[in-house]
Amino acid sequence: GNLVSAVFRERLMMVVTAVNRCRHCAHGHAYLASLAGIPKAEIEALLALDLRHASASEIPALLYAIDWAECAGAPAPETTAAMYANYGAAMAAQIEIALHLINIGNRVGNSFDFLLGWLSGGRLG
Repeated sequence: GNLVSAVFRERLMMVVTAVNRCRHCAHGHAYLASLAGIPKAEIEALLALDLRHASASEIPALLYAIDWAECAGAPAPETTAAMYANYGAAMAAQIEIALHLINIGNRVGNSFDFLLGWLSGGRLG
């Protein structure tokens, strides 16, 4: 869908990546965020879970994304209900799709790092 802008989507993806600590996704989404027009200082802040540069309209979703990632995709039902009430069903569903997609990417990246570390005897990964 097109309810979540590219800039907003990158912000969501960066905070989930920060929680999941995937260096590959952090690098890739920092690059995509810069292409979308997000300044370097904001990118660094988002990857540190600092939301001071985010717009007031995006902060509830970014906080939800952080909570969502910290709860392994299972936040409290009332938290999810509040996000849906704040953004409406269509936009909230698109936000959740973005969260699921980056979470999968983070798991793949972190699994790759684990395998790399295992194969290299801990020198890499």
